[in-house]
Amino acid sequence: MLEDWSLVFCPIPPSISPIFASCTKNQNRFPIPCLRRDLWPCWLLERLESEHGGKQSKRRKRMKNKLLVIGWDAADWSVLNPLLQSGKMPALARLMSGGFHGKLASLQPMLSPLLWTSIATGVRPHQHGVLNFVEVDPQGDSVRAVRGSSRKVKTYWEILYERGVKSNVIGWWPSHPAGNSGGVQVSNFYNRSGDVELDPLLEGTVFPPKKSDEYASLRVHATEMTSRILAPFFPHADTLDGSDGLLSSCAKIIADASSIQAAVTEAMATTEWDVTSVYWDALDHFKHVAMKYHPPRAKDVSEEDFKKYSGVVEAGYRFHDMMLDRLLDLAGDDCHVLLLSDHGFTTGEERLSNTPDIPGGPAAEHHPFGILVGKGPEWKTGEVYGHSLLDICPAILHLFRAPLAENFEGRLPREWWKHPYSSKSVASYPIESEALAGSSQDERRLLSDLQALGYISLPDDDALAKRAVEGDSRYNKVTSLLDGRLLQSAENESERLFMDFPNESRFAYQYLGILLMTNDVRFSSELTRISARFPSISAQYFHGMEALRSGFPGKAVQYFNEVLVNVGSQPNIEVSIAKALHSSGATNEAIEILKKASEAHSRLPFAPLALAVIYDQIGDSSKVIIYAITAIERTFYLPEAHALVAKNSLNLGDVESAEAAYRLLLHMRPSDEVSRKALQQILKDSGRSEEANSLHREEQSPQIIVTGWPRSGSSMMMLMLEATGLELFRDTHREADDSNPYGYFEHEAITRTHVDASWLDLAKGKVAKVLHPQFRQLPGDRSYLVIWMDRPLTEVVLSQEVMLGKEKETVMNHFPFGKAMQMQVEMDATLSWAESAGNMQMLRVSHNHCLLHTKEVVQSVVDFLEKGGVHRTWNFEAMENAVDSALYRSRLT
Repeated sequence: MLEDWSLVFCPIPPSISPIFASCTKNQNRFPIPCLRRDLWPCWLLERLESEHGGKQSKRRKRMKNKLLVIGWDAADWSVLNPLLQSGKMPALARLMSGGFHGKLASLQPMLSPLLWTSIATGVRPHQHGVLNFVEVDPQGDSVRAVRGSSRKVKTYWEILYERGVKSNVIGWWPSHPAGNSGGVQVSNFYNRSGDVELDPLLEGTVFPPKKSDEYASLRVHATEMTSRILAPFFPHADTLDGSDGLLSSCAKIIADASSIQAAVTEAMATTEWDVTSVYWDALDHFKHVAMKYHPPRAKDVSEEDFKKYSGVVEAGYRFHDMMLDRLLDLAGDDCHVLLLSDHGFTTGEERLSNTPDIPGGPAAEHHPFGILVGKGPEWKTGEVYGHSLLDICPAILHLFRAPLAENFEGRLPREWWKHPYSSKSVASYPIESEALAGSSQDERRLLSDLQALGYISLPDDDALAKRAVEGDSRYNKVTSLLDGRLLQSAENESERLFMDFPNESRFAYQYLGILLMTNDVRFSSELTRISARFPSISAQYFHGMEALRSGFPGKAVQYFNEVLVNVGSQPNIEVSIAKALHSSGATNEAIEILKKASEAHSRLPFAPLALAVIYDQIGDSSKVIIYAITAIERTFYLPEAHALVAKNSLNLGDVESAEAAYRLLLHMRPSDEVSRKALQQILKDSGRSEEANSLHREEQSPQIIVTGWPRSGSSMMMLMLEATGLELFRDTHREADDSNPYGYFEHEAITRTHVDASWLDLAKGKVAKVLHPQFRQLPGDRSYLVIWMDRPLTEVVLSQEVMLGKEKETVMNHFPFGKAMQMQVEMDATLSWAESAGNMQMLRVSHNHCLLHTKEVVQSVVDFLEKGGVHRTWNFEAMENAVDSALYRSRLT
């Protein structure tokens, strides 16, 4: 039936097809047949083909960079790959054949308005401010659908518009009210309508406003969907009627998607644009209503329902491929294209029989990896790895040579570019805007759509609804903070949330989980209090963790078994339980849990990777390789899995496999010296000494880095190294002062490492001071000798506060212990990252020891640098004399 779509979408006189019944007053919209019948409904495209062909030709002659950004909510390789292999996604295949593709890691919480705003802004939800599907009206008297105007930072199209780049933005979620980006903006409120007919557009839906009537006329209503149009989705559509809820839902989804296609093709064909960004929620909606019927048939789906609905999801993807084909034609070959999704979707055995009955419950069906496809004149081809949603905004800005914000957590994917170039930076891109108010009737319709999909459930009482929205938004903020590893901030926010909503068990157990993560001394007492107040299976999980902490693994196993029986297969819970059991000596129990989790979640790599790690620790190399390869098959970019394969293949005498694994590992981590040396040894042992020697890096000397928290003694170490004759990479931007009378020994370029690390080429052979905030941004394409300055964090905090102008006594009386705890968590994470990076050798130097036992420290520093390949005549006496113990002023005593 799908092969007959060209007939379904070919020109049909209005007198024959009911689809035109509501459009007879606008019959001039359909003057000629569609030129590409097999690609898209003629009744939406013929006007674009006939009236605007000349303008499109003019666009293709422009020499300026162009970019088309296409958002397919919930698109997933697990469904796409079989369709691609069977030739059912020709437009996507065309895009992939000349570009790059890979997986795109999502963020938490996996809620679409939060994620698409992170894609557009380059920051996490707790930073950009969009925290829910709904929000409290700024006037404080009602709840409304979330607005784009609630963002606290600018989107890439707003940033680019300030630099003269013109953008069309169609349907982005959220983007209401539409604003000026140099082209046409159509907000995510464009599709909202009643059950019977299209509503007038809300104020602010289209910019410029003078185009509102024009774009309003392009919309399609669900009542225009005939059985012929629905046939590719429902082969037996003529036997169904309007009472079929799934058919009605799909009719609305198709109509909404058609409206977005009409709007974006109109904008692309009739405006001068540099960037066009368009978003469809249709795939996500198709999946939420019909994925449970997708092949293979689930146990709880009847044969009759499977026959009626099993084609919906596939038809939805092929429908999107048709729309994609038209967009690629309009964009032209000189246009860069990014096609992406915010998350994937559970499929096969991963599917849930029921979604959780909590706000945002349908998100439990989301999978943590979406899709990424890119193509363009400046970009390479092939498969790419290791990208997240936070990388997209920096990449788009970089394509148009715009500065990157220093608060971007994502990385700039320079490996996309055929000829990489440097970039500039700015501190951030904050925004101030005011929202437009909508009528109460408008808001009720917008909210009803979200309630129908199960994303929200609001009380009828306005006051209760406002309180519910506030709590859910704050809960999502805590989740975002946790995802960003800001544990102390998450704990503080979570504690306040639980205090404000003491009767909400979700908030209570989130708070308890954070106390467990941070090893907070209050965990045991809070567990007793919360579990007594909110008896649940969650309490059993935490009781199991407490039993492990207390040295009773047998009791813990009892608790965990009860959890697993009640919650079914939840991969994050299973892996967490297994790791805890293994660390407590219950390795057999851990292995059994992980094996079941690996089978139940056949696309996720976490369980098999955890199994590989356990078997590596107990010395079973054969099983290490089996499970590490299983993890790699699921997610290829897993350096730790490749490292396990290489090491254990060598243990088993399989030198050929070890060599291949080490080569792959070095491709992923070029500066992994451990792997490089292992591969060199393999080559030498097999008589290939010349090839082994060629693996040496062109620049043999590693970069010397002095790091630590600000006020940890890094300037003192820089002074010591300068005293022995090492050249420092520094500028005069920051002068000496009372806090650092000998100077700061810094270079301003280092503060922009996350967007431009080209200063490293200038720092070769010199010592660079890279403090903690920039340290984790060091690129992996070279090796480093790192001197980490250790100082009690209480002293670091005290020194920082005094440097900010506070009196020492005041700080001591109101000491910010929370800040010190947060710093400890971040430092532990950074040290763990550095240890696993493979391209860093590190010496940790105690600040206090350096002051009290200077001679010993000097010797250890020299030994470390000599071992790392830094050979010179050392002036021990000068290094010792560089230490001024009189500057040790910020002590707690």
